[in-house]
Amino acid sequence: MLIDFRYDLFESQISHAYVRARTRGRESHLIHMAERGNDVHRRVLSRITSLDANMLKWTETLCNIPESSVPPESLRETINPYHSDSDGEDDEASGQQYIKDATTNGRIYLQDATTVLYRYAASIQPMTDGLYNHQKLFNFQDIDKEFGIPKYHVCTIDLPGTPVHGISGIPSSSKAEARRSACYHACDSLYNSGLLDCRLAPLPSKLRAQYQTERRKTVGNDTSAEPKTGGTRSYPRKSPSFWTNMQKGIPQVLYPTVIYIEGGLDESDPYGPIVILTREPMPSLLSFRLFTSGIAVRAKFQKAAPITVDEERVKQIHQFTIRICRAIMNKPLTCSLEEMTYFILPLPVAWRPPSEMGLGVPNISDALRWDIVSEASKQWAIAIKNDSPESTEAELEDAIIQDRWIEFTRRYRVVKVRKDLTPLSKPTDSTVRSRVLSKHKSTQRDSA
Repeated sequence: MLIDFRYDLFESQISHAYVRARTRGRESHLIHMAERGNDVHRRVLSRITSLDANMLKWTETLCNIPESSVPPESLRETINPYHSDSDGEDDEASGQQYIKDATTNGRIYLQDATTVLYRYAASIQPMTDGLYNHQKLFNFQDIDKEFGIPKYHVCTIDLPGTPVHGISGIPSSSKAEARRSACYHACDSLYNSGLLDCRLAPLPSKLRAQYQTERRKTVGNDTSAEPKTGGTRSYPRKSPSFWTNMQKGIPQVLYPTVIYIEGGLDESDPYGPIVILTREPMPSLLSFRLFTSGIAVRAKFQKAAPITVDEERVKQIHQFTIRICRAIMNKPLTCSLEEMTYFILPLPVAWRPPSEMGLGVPNISDALRWDIVSEASKQWAIAIKNDSPESTEAELEDAIIQDRWIEFTRRYRVVKVRKDLTPLSKPTDSTVRSRVLSKHKSTQRDSA
């Protein structure tokens, strides 16, 4: 008979499955050591003893089969790392490899990679309608056999239709090490593609301490909290650390995020998408509503494949971003390329994410309007071509115009080109002129 003791209970069904793997079925006992009066431990025990059928089946597979399987959507896993805070989190000289998330500053070490991949596989289950239910997640290949016993194992991710399918790790002496290596390479591939959700990375110790402090203030157990005075409130998270984590210098790879309007395009008032490029992958952002003339439209975000840029191209992107910001603010603005934290690029008005994209991201490099970027990087305005009415109409399609050669002035959006009028014509069908004439007549009546 084997008796296993589990100390320090925390929210991790994967850890519970690993502990169960050390037992021997009915011939052993698993004893959980819970702190007396600890509601957190009671909640963890309640969830462990009330697993649904899918979680029970996945737990048994994880315990008995090295290939494991894709976890169900109901997987509950902590975002606290399994390693301690003294394992080199703040020590750059530790020599350990890690993947650092720019949003939370969380680090994914080799020992965290398997859990991160399990959470990623569970997160895509709702988008695939349970396509991967009970499907094996890993494949192992034995190499360098001697007397029928393999010296090394190579693990490969088996998740068809995802960016991590077919990724392998380095040869390792055990299947557990080979699985960790494959998962770490998969996490690195997701990060480089901009698809590694910041919610999958373990929280750093500073952020965990901040959450715990705020939780104590919320429940009223923190007596050291400062009293509220004068209706003032503090917002410790109002300044995201994402922008302060951006590296300086001339970037070679940029991660695009497209902002577009959901639904069909209104021909009378189309909204073209724009691209925000950052030095690190942006986190997943929720859609929001915009209001124009009392009508609500929904703006959505779509990640795209990373763009590799050379020095000449990134200088054009920098100049175009400066032009756009100066036009929006209508005031001078200067910012060096090395200090820029984000960039802006245009897309065609009709661009929308492809319908059959799956779990990947679209490549927008060929769809970007590089001709507009190149032209705007050289000059802030161009003269309107008036060779013929047709050329003028083509020139002013989706354009912003102004009536003087001054950069910071009032601008107008082109609605329509009238071919039946001249500068001396009287537009009797203009609603604006009718309102002006009515106001002028009422002023004359008041004066009389």
